[in-house]
Amino acid sequence: RESSRAFERSSGSRMRAAYALFTNATSNASIHLALTPADNATRILFKTPGSGLRVSPGAANTAATRPFLDALEARTNLIAGRPAWFTVTVKDAPGNVRFVERDLSGGVGTWGSLAVTQIDGANPRGPGAVIFRGVDAVMDNVTGAHNVSFTPTVAGKIRVSVRVESDGSFLYADAPVRSNSVNASASEIFGVGADAGATAGKTTHFYVQLRDALRNPASLEAGVDLRVTFAALGGSDGSVSLASGGPTEVAGRPGRWKVSFVAARSSAGDYRASVSVTLSGGGGDVIGGGAKEFTVHDSGGAIDPAKSVLMDAYGDEADVLAGGSAADDIVFHAQLRDGNGVDVDDRGTALVAVTVLGLDTDESSASSVSSEWTTGGRVTFKLRTNVAGVYAVAAEVCPKSSDGTSCDDDGWVAARNDGASITVAPGAPSSSASVVECGRSASAANTPATCAVTLRDAFGNDVGAMGDGLAKPPTVIARLDPPSGVDALPVPCEVRPDERDGTFVVTCAPVVSGTHSLRTYLDPVSIESPAAAELIGGAASPVTVTHGAFSAEKSDISLPVNHAAGETLVVKIAPRDAWSNAYAARDVAFSATVTPSGGSTFTPASSTPTGAAMDDDGRFVVAIPASATAVVGRYDVDVFHSPGGARVGSRTSLNVVAGDANGINSKIKPSGSSSVARASWTDTFGLVIDARDARGNAVTDPDVALKTLVTATVEPLEGFEAWVGDVVTRRVDGSFRSGFIPRVPGTYSVTATFPGGTVTSPHVVRVHLAPAPRLVRARMADSLGSIDVSFDAATDRALSGGSCAGLLSDETVRILGTGAHCAWSNDFVLTLHTGKDPIAMPRTALSVADWIELRPGVVRAKLGASRAAFGAAEIEPPLNPLAVDAHLVGPTTIGACDPALFTASSSTGAGGRPMRYEFRVTSEYDAGKILERIRSLPANMSSSELELRADDLEPGGVYSIVVEVTNFLGAASTATVTAIKSTAPAPIVAIEGPRIARTTPGASLEFTALARLPSGSCLRQSAASKIGTRITYAWTLVEGPSLDFGAGTLAWTSETPRLYVEPRTLQFGSTYVFRVEAKLASSQFHRASDTVTVTVGYDSIDDPVVLGPSSSPSGAALELFALNRDPMLADSASEYPWSHRWECWVFRGHDDTRGEACPVAIESHLFVDADRLVVPDGILAAEKTDARFEFAYTAAREPTVPAGDSSRASRRKTTKKTVFVSAMPTLSTRARFTSRVPGVITPSEQTAFYCDVLGASGKTPNASDVSFRWSVVGKPSGFIDAALDRSVGGADSRTIVVAPGVLNPGEEYTLRCDASDAATGAKGFAECVARVNAPPTGGIAVLTSASPPSPVELIDTLAVLATGWTDPDGGVRYQLMRGPASSSSGGIPDDDDAVLVTGGASG
Repeated sequence: RESSRAFERSSGSRMRAAYALFTNATSNASIHLALTPADNATRILFKTPGSGLRVSPGAANTAATRPFLDALEARTNLIAGRPAWFTVTVKDAPGNVRFVERDLSGGVGTWGSLAVTQIDGANPRGPGAVIFRGVDAVMDNVTGAHNVSFTPTVAGKIRVSVRVESDGSFLYADAPVRSNSVNASASEIFGVGADAGATAGKTTHFYVQLRDALRNPASLEAGVDLRVTFAALGGSDGSVSLASGGPTEVAGRPGRWKVSFVAARSSAGDYRASVSVTLSGGGGDVIGGGAKEFTVHDSGGAIDPAKSVLMDAYGDEADVLAGGSAADDIVFHAQLRDGNGVDVDDRGTALVAVTVLGLDTDESSASSVSSEWTTGGRVTFKLRTNVAGVYAVAAEVCPKSSDGTSCDDDGWVAARNDGASITVAPGAPSSSASVVECGRSASAANTPATCAVTLRDAFGNDVGAMGDGLAKPPTVIARLDPPSGVDALPVPCEVRPDERDGTFVVTCAPVVSGTHSLRTYLDPVSIESPAAAELIGGAASPVTVTHGAFSAEKSDISLPVNHAAGETLVVKIAPRDAWSNAYAARDVAFSATVTPSGGSTFTPASSTPTGAAMDDDGRFVVAIPASATAVVGRYDVDVFHSPGGARVGSRTSLNVVAGDANGINSKIKPSGSSSVARASWTDTFGLVIDARDARGNAVTDPDVALKTLVTATVEPLEGFEAWVGDVVTRRVDGSFRSGFIPRVPGTYSVTATFPGGTVTSPHVVRVHLAPAPRLVRARMADSLGSIDVSFDAATDRALSGGSCAGLLSDETVRILGTGAHCAWSNDFVLTLHTGKDPIAMPRTALSVADWIELRPGVVRAKLGASRAAFGAAEIEPPLNPLAVDAHLVGPTTIGACDPALFTASSSTGAGGRPMRYEFRVTSEYDAGKILERIRSLPANMSSSELELRADDLEPGGVYSIVVEVTNFLGAASTATVTAIKSTAPAPIVAIEGPRIARTTPGASLEFTALARLPSGSCLRQSAASKIGTRITYAWTLVEGPSLDFGAGTLAWTSETPRLYVEPRTLQFGSTYVFRVEAKLASSQFHRASDTVTVTVGYDSIDDPVVLGPSSSPSGAALELFALNRDPMLADSASEYPWSHRWECWVFRGHDDTRGEACPVAIESHLFVDADRLVVPDGILAAEKTDARFEFAYTAAREPTVPAGDSSRASRRKTTKKTVFVSAMPTLSTRARFTSRVPGVITPSEQTAFYCDVLGASGKTPNASDVSFRWSVVGKPSGFIDAALDRSVGGADSRTIVVAPGVLNPGEEYTLRCDASDAATGAKGFAECVARVNAPPTGGIAVLTSASPPSPVELIDTLAVLATGWTDPDGGVRYQLMRGPASSSSGGIPDDDDAVLVTGGASG
């Protein structure tokens, strides 16, 4: 298959790519490499040298081999005595044939050992005979199959087993072996009737055992039966005949038949008879080779104990009885016989006693023998025992007993086969009862460690490695886990059965030292993941491994990079073996040599100490005498293993450096040539330290330098005071350089203190007055309302009260205007804020710059340590001046009888000074009258309005009115309104407000269209009678994203003068253009329209509110949660997630103002991106003094605000929450209130506040024991009482209600609840901040002069100007309302409608 891999650079120009070859190629495969460059150029073909690259299959795979064994188990054609064969093909995981001849032969380097064993079906518990081993298998070189050829000789089972060498796992398969056809000569007749004879008149029996030629029990073929023939011999008149039923097959004994018969008496008494058995359809061959003769006795005699016998469960008389398994019933019999050896059918008073020798069978023992007479002369015994073994059975017979217990006459007589043995086999192996035994002595690394596994059944009987015949053979696997804390893979172990003692031998070769854990498993279901219940012994066995042979290559040495001259040098060696195991005992020695590096001028003697000690870290220590490194320089250190002389590691270089710096031999001096300086606030006077040790050696160690301190003290000149920063202690850099800033003139004494505490002699530096600060620039601010005056050095901020007269010359004060204000922005910048009517001008293309001149003798450097500043600088223009933005407001459609007013008063960019307004008009129609109106305006262009009469414009004409607005810097901007003069009366409409409006998504959007009817006087008729009175409006979205109001788009959805858009409807960052059209109800008149452009910016998120207790018991848990609100986006807008961050500081005691980081244990609880913080018990503690824990919570939400809008909106807010933790018993207290907007209350509504407490244990205390007291922080004690609704409760209630109207709009109030538990003495408090919503302020609402004093309904227009209103919450909305005038409104009747205009705050 074709496979692609990327190449990686291995070294130089060599590239490497790794392939995992999954192929079914059997032996050789030609691999072609085709390289494709990254740019998909032509492929370059490479072929490996020779006939091809040999592909070796992977490791043998158990699952790939199993199908061959399964095929063997399905075989049913194996017959004893006939040659048989099968094949086993060993494959790897992908299915490739391995072609390894020794795969099944066992031993080192092979996959497994194969054996073919035959198990006798007649004796299934006997040892199996191995008839084939894998070493004899022949591999087919073409297919790779291993041929296994054998000839079974025993009827029963063929077991093929493969024991995997790597892990000890066991594979096996069983196939049945049938016997061959019956062989008459090999078959036999036996049993009491054929051997001892029969008693005339009584039924007796014998057995026919059919066998094949190899004497395996054989069964009759289908359609074949036994033919039995009896004959009386010697001319006797007796006869023998088969009993009813004929021959019957014996269950559990293949090929065995029981033949019962009855012999008749003869007049001669005893006689001889014979029996012959043949097979029907056979060739006449007689079973056993001929007739079997026996004696027919005329009568039976008395019971003969010596001829009585023991028989097994199958009726066989033998010295070895068939046994069974531990804890199972093992059945055997005792058969009484007479003197002729024939079975008796009446025991009379005879007794039989059986004893199993070697077993304790009393009532208290786990072993027992029970008996029961089953026939007249046979007693059946049942043996049950948990102890496996081979036991002798003693059997005695008493022929006659008068009392049923004791024996008469000659007493007890042993049975014929007294002492026959019976076998009790062990049960199935048990993992819990089996044992693992390892040697007590430790093994060296990479040396085989051997353990023995003895399999035992549940009763402790040894089972043996071969198992129990026909049952499943046991599988034992072993795994050696690395020592605890060692990151290594388990060591595979080899498991082999030891046929000598029946145990398993486990051999492992770990290479890591330490105590390993050997885990052996019995019959695991999963080789890869054995279960705990399969662990032999129930626990792991320790295997101790020590280090192996010493490895100089793996060992390493350590010594200091720098060594002080004249000190003892200590070299430390970490010995390791070849597998990097450390030495735990001093069983190795080293020697070390120290020699000067080549080129040195000093030649100290080399030192070679003998032996080495060991330090606490397990390293060997070699000490080099001080005399060997007495001189500063570079040395080579070599360490050798003794004996053997192998070098440990590589040669290591050592720097012998100077000793500790000594103040007597060292000195501090200026880094330059002079010890004289000028006072400065920023310039550092450089110092250098010449550090020497006690021997005069130069000390250059950067670590010593970084620990050296420089101290400077000053004696200031007369008239100056030492600034606290002039008595300083400074660090030194790594090159022994430092310095200090001389901020006041005087004499400075400088010393250096070394790490050892020694101090240099002082060095004196004389500092004089600094030069005067120089005025470097005066630049007008971008806002045009101030001027920044910059100095080249930090100043003393002279005369910081705000007056300009003391700092600047009289002329400069004059040009800044009346009431100018001067303030220092920082030490380097003085900001001049212009007053009323300023005339100060910067340098421009059209004007010469004015100058800013200092008043001499006032401004000096910081601390006054300089001469006084003087001089002047011309005013430079601003870098990014405020731009002029012209706005021209006027009608776009002018009725035939109407005047028109165009105003540019809303233009911006004046910078606090008057602007010039230049009006122009362009039209294809007669504009002469308009030009006359323009020329009549003031010559200084100070008028921002152009008023046109009704006859100044030609009916049907189109006019473009242009205004150019210019500020005092010459910056200009133009605006244009195109107006159409109607030929007939038409409504005149205009959208109130600026032409370009700015809003945010969280604010509602509202526009009102002002439309009026034209006056009809010029038409010499009544307007109302001509045109009607009703005006209709239609709003349309002209540009911008579509808006969905739930019933279509905005078009034609509004027929009122008012357009209202709900909050969160407009998209941030978008621009919308709305148009309104107004027309009269009569369709014969024209429409008028106006447009407004809306730019949508970004809303700030609301300030977060953190809720939770303000006090908490020491060590108690704490829970805080934050409330966030985004006016711009809904909470369900998942594409814009919230992010959260918590920080914590703690202040210990009342005087701690700096604080410190909270305990480390809280960190894992802080670093959660959630609006909830949970701190468990035991972290927030105050042991000796009270503590204040300050939590800072930061909330942010996307999208981020563009740079241009960052000054208007913030999408990231931070708030703080303080929790007081007292060292005394404390109540966990929380104060809270609910409102429509979190943290904000409405002044016209009642507001409820709640105080919640929890005990120190987290449980609510008894309510009757807790008292409360509310107060307002910063207000008199009676303030809270006056603010409450007393009908609900007072200030000592858990819940209080603030009455409406008592809190001032726009102010913030901090309400505090103090709680006290009378039962425990615990106290706590909590605070919450409430901001009272404020109404819009700062604006006006007036009727303009254009409004007629006596307006006519639907004819005249009243112009209301409402502007300048601001609100801290944003979203100012305007609504014009009308109502009946009061009697105080200038005499207007109460029943008349009047326009009510108020400029006050309405809330």
